[in-house]
Formats: sequence, structure tokens, C-alpha cells
Amino acid sequence: MSRLIRSALASLIFASIASIAAAPAALAEPGRMTVSVSVAYADLNLANPRGAQTMLHRLEAASDKACGGRPAPRFHKQWQQYRACTNEALSKAVAEIDAPLVTALFSKDGGMNIAAR
Repeated sequence: MSRLIRSALASLIFASIASIAAAPAALAEPGRMTVSVSVAYADLNLANPRGAQTMLHRLEAASDKACGGRPAPRFHKQWQQYRACTNEALSKAVAEIDAPLVTALFSKDGGMNIAAR
């Protein structure tokens, strides 16, 4: 798959993530805000462990942003919504990128649950 197509795919992935991120807020509010986060990776070789790891870190940062940022753990309900949002967003993004090494690293790390870090 060409880098241009993968780059466009990454933008589409995070348009989907934005819908997921807005879902908890949409349940609580009548209006729905959509956030789109693009992830550039034309500079990465996703078949290389270092490139795959860098991609996962970029996806983590993008999912954090798309999901509204990490709330303080004392806000239990928001924390649960954030964790659900980031976990689902990362899982879907990794699946849609379809880069074997990225998928393997993601699975090895137990889904790289960023909310738990």
C-alpha cells in the first residue's frame, strides 16, 4: 500500500476515532462534537520495530487528544469513559492500518492501554 494511501487511511481512521471519542459526550449532551486527529507516518518504516513502536506512540497521543485528554483519576466516570474511548480507538486504528509489526507490538503489549500508564 502506498504511503499516500496509508496517510489518507490514517486520517480516515482518526475521523472514526473522533466519532468514538464523542460518543460518551454525546450520551450526556444533546449536541455532538467531532474531533479529527491526523497521524502522519510517511516518515516511518512500519516493517521496522523502531518505526512500528513510534507509530504506536503517535496513535496513543492521537487517541488521547481525540478522546479529550486524560482526566484526573478521581473523576471516576470520566476516567472510565476515557479508558474505553482510547482503548477502542487504538484497537480500531491498529486494525485499520494493517501493518503486521504494529499489530504484533500492540497485541504483545496487551493493547497498549495508555490510560493505565
